[in-house]
Amino acid sequence: MKTVLDLTRAYMGEDRSSVWSVLAQGLGHIRFILQEMAYKAGDEVVFSDPSPEEVGLNNLYTQLTLPVYEKLEMLQNAKLASNTEAQNRASSGSLLFVGFDPKPEDSNNDSLLRPIILDVLGRAGHPDVISRARKAFDAHYASVMETPEGQPQANLISPDLRTTIYSLCLRNGGAE
Repeated sequence: MKTVLDLTRAYMGEDRSSVWSVLAQGLGHIRFILQEMAYKAGDEVVFSDPSPEEVGLNNLYTQLTLPVYEKLEMLQNAKLASNTEAQNRASSGSLLFVGFDPKPEDSNNDSLLRPIILDVLGRAGHPDVISRARKAFDAHYASVMETPEGQPQANLISPDLRTTIYSLCLRNGGAE
């Protein structure tokens, strides 16, 4: 397994959705294997604390995906920026978070890549991604519950991101 994990480092900075689709699936299988190895027969705890191996895996996931996540955000901000200061910050590598909403300027690859990267980072426990997912879900839920039937609803999560946002919120929602 160490060899496989070492090989995944070759994908650092990879930004093609087709590659990430396969990579995320493989990483999910590795997580499952580690969780199974950590499980002890007779354990009554359904959601135990992550094992040291799983913590290490989360760190690897973050190392692999964070550059792509930041690149997506910087590219979007550079496209949206109308002033020189914002363009300079985007080109200098400063992260400008614009949220989860797809933009009209997004390429097809960006639209396909965003939910994959958000899912991997969220599963790794990235606090900013989890926080943004909760905020997006709360706004979506409030809009659905408070808007009279037949009226247009605002603040809805993009259909491309709903599964990702819902699953991240369920995984990290707490007792509520």
